[in-house]
Amino acid sequence: MSILFFLGQFTSLAQVKITLSNTAKDNVINASTGIVLVRTGKELYGISPESKTIIWKNESLGKVDLDSYYGIPFTPLAIFEGKPVVNSKLLSNTVNAKGTSRIMMNVTTGKVLFDSEKVGFKSVNRTLLIPGQKAILVDGIKDKKLAVALFDHKDQKMRWQNDLTNATFFKNLKGTLFQKEKILLDKNQNVFWLRNNHLLNMNGTTGEIIYQKENIESIAIDPKKEVVYLFTRANEGEKLMRFTEVMAYSTNGMKPLWKKAARIRGAIKEMVFDGSKLVAVTSTGFNILHESGQKQWAEMEALPLIKKIVPVETGFLVIQEKFLSHIDEKGKKKWQKPIKISLSNDERPVHLFEKGSEALYITPSRANKINITNGEKHWDDIILSDADFLSRNLKLKVPPYRIWHDSIRAQFAVYSKNDLYLLNHESKTTPTPVHSFDFGRFLPNIKMGEFGYFLDHDNKYFLFDGKGHLVYEKNYPSNTKSSIFGETFYYLKRGLGAYRAATNFIYSQAVENVGSAVASGNLGFLTGFGSSIYGSYQVYQNPERIISNLDELGFSSGLETVFKRIQKGKESKNAILIVAPNEDETVAVIRLDIPSGKEEKLKQLDRDASFVIDQVENIIYSFDKKEITIERL
Repeated sequence: MSILFFLGQFTSLAQVKITLSNTAKDNVINASTGIVLVRTGKELYGISPESKTIIWKNESLGKVDLDSYYGIPFTPLAIFEGKPVVNSKLLSNTVNAKGTSRIMMNVTTGKVLFDSEKVGFKSVNRTLLIPGQKAILVDGIKDKKLAVALFDHKDQKMRWQNDLTNATFFKNLKGTLFQKEKILLDKNQNVFWLRNNHLLNMNGTTGEIIYQKENIESIAIDPKKEVVYLFTRANEGEKLMRFTEVMAYSTNGMKPLWKKAARIRGAIKEMVFDGSKLVAVTSTGFNILHESGQKQWAEMEALPLIKKIVPVETGFLVIQEKFLSHIDEKGKKKWQKPIKISLSNDERPVHLFEKGSEALYITPSRANKINITNGEKHWDDIILSDADFLSRNLKLKVPPYRIWHDSIRAQFAVYSKNDLYLLNHESKTTPTPVHSFDFGRFLPNIKMGEFGYFLDHDNKYFLFDGKGHLVYEKNYPSNTKSSIFGETFYYLKRGLGAYRAATNFIYSQAVENVGSAVASGNLGFLTGFGSSIYGSYQVYQNPERIISNLDELGFSSGLETVFKRIQKGKESKNAILIVAPNEDETVAVIRLDIPSGKEEKLKQLDRDASFVIDQVENIIYSFDKKEITIERL
């Protein structure tokens, strides 16, 4: 009796009922923590999957639009973004019209960390979380001025604010809208903000502008040293030939560290650190700068439109335009002719995986294995897409082409044009599709494990063993109502890509090991060099390590919740919950054991019932006006 009294109102030992103050209007499950956010119109509630109770209520967030909700991967943080009627940064910056607003909160506590409107911003452009300072760097319109400020989310106060209305930094609105912007931190948490080719260096503690310089094309900061590299367009050069100058400065006082700037051909496109070296990729090729400012080679080979550079034992493999070339240690082409590896210059993403003397390339149109020494192809070209298919699909937001890395079997699952391939370095003959599907333009979900490859789309399920043999296929009636939430960040391996959210992180040293999991606005699941161009392939980093590195965020209890969620996701990876409509006006909830294919019918619900299922927690939440029923399946 005491147990029942302590837990609250039970209809059974596995079921809990919660009564809200008002009728539930909508809900969302936070992927990182499993906490369910429920909005009534007057309050926002947080419900814990562990205790099955309301753990917080926030009346100030009762009217937020859950359609504007974004969860920040690997953290207990979420944001709500309000869009203006006319979504235009130009309009907001020039006529002081109401622009984008942003709220950031901690879903484990229900506390609001930042509310742009409450702190006086009529419109915000960037909201950047700075872990080392427990603060948020924000720029936008405040008091009818263009401002940048640092907001302390712990003490809920503005540390500093700078009026930049008349600064060169903001004068060219066209540049503000369309040119690249970079914000970096040095080891001392000082801010380097490049916008409109104008660099501001601000003291992170006071906001004081301590250095500024115009005509800067790009910047890079070595995370291991107090060094910043500035890239500028060279003033002289051959007619119609573009050059870039690179100079290293001490971040403490901006004193030049080299006797003279390094001069490389082309406009700078991307930079990445490889150990103590800086790899600079330009519009016409690439070069490598040593700590002293010495270039790897005096002149670069002409390699325009580089898509990928992979260092190998004998130099570099380079993909540019439609071709693959081998560049030796002296910067010269090693093969007589480059290899054509794709149909179009616009194909992205392209992947290149080297192993010993061989390399495997995969593009949206072609795949093959080559000998790195002489460039000879081992297989006939695998035709993943034809020219007509490419022209129709390359511009899609999510093209029907994806690659997954299977670390268990050291091979790659490739899905293109409804065909599934398994590619690896060991294949002696040209791989053929292991199966063809009828998913149309939709990408399937995939789970990988000791059981092999489990694909699903629209309530159709397929299990293949590690060699691609079909183990079983199961079909259930299509369920158009999205009622199942199955994603954890540990298993959300949707391919070699990145996940974009509406907020960014700025690193300090304590979180640098996260690599490219969070970089340049992309919150992703891959780590490596932190570059889309340089490096072989990025591997999935242990999420426990990512979380420990993010502990500097200062949300230790929330991060513990994230860690527990990941562990539960690992435990439940061999089963999946399915919602299948019956012939009558009901739906069945079924548990499918992935390795064996055995089914277990768990529950039957009315088809028009309002519910959501959390795959990781094996919990169903049913909503009926003010009442929420929570049941473990």
